Amino acid sequence: MKREINLIYSINEPSTWAAYSLDGANNVTITGDTLLPSLSVGSHFIVVYATDYASNTGFSSVWFTVNTPPVSVA
Repeated sequence: MKREINLIYSINEPSTWAAYSLDGANNVTITGDTLLPSLSVGSHFIVVYATDYASNTGFSSVWFTVNTPPVSVA
């Protein structure tokens, strides 16, 4: 089972570039909140990068888990 996940982030100063890397894959450039591709159930690691107008690059990372949806019984 695969799940789509919203990536919602904020950058605290004007930036010239932003991107994310999911599970060690190549960086994907983004211009705002985005929908991550279909993710498998389990643990994932994401790093979000941003570069400001002085060419300083910062990043933030987090582990997260994709769970299966609850089963409903009629």
